[in-house]
Amino acid sequence: MTILISSIGDRLYKKHRSYRKSYVWVGGVSIILGGLFFYPVTWVQSTALVLIALCLGKGFAFSVGMASSVIVSSLMPARTGLLVGVMSSLVTLAGIISPLVTGSIVQAAGDVAVGFGHAMSLNALIFVVFGVLFLLFAKRNEGKMEITSPISNKIEN
Repeated sequence: MTILISSIGDRLYKKHRSYRKSYVWVGGVSIILGGLFFYPVTWVQSTALVLIALCLGKGFAFSVGMASSVIVSSLMPARTGLLVGVMSSLVTLAGIISPLVTGSIVQAAGDVAVGFGHAMSLNALIFVVFGVLFLLFAKRNEGKMEITSPISNKIEN
């Protein structure tokens, strides 16, 4: 799914030459679709359908990493490593916090199945809300930028 979604973003970028019309839209819609596929897990009874929903939900929701890396590296080309590092650390922090929150939700419910349903519903809601926010607020001036290097290319005698 990541390869498919990445190729869609690349094709749209080649066509429009706009990060917003390509990677932002592909990333935002992917996050929303991921949330929409996570939600049915709470009420679908078929094991096969639950597995399909989980695979599609995770595939859509986590493929946004492709779009976010491209967007972040385009913001400050001279500082790509720094920005991708900060983004990676935030993703890692979320990966540390989310099991703690999910475990608390499952334990508070009493019944594991009910707690898991609540955690999946919250997960779906978070993906949909942040996907919409990403689409609304991920904007940048995409005019022609002149990239200057901090190292001078002039040879002085």
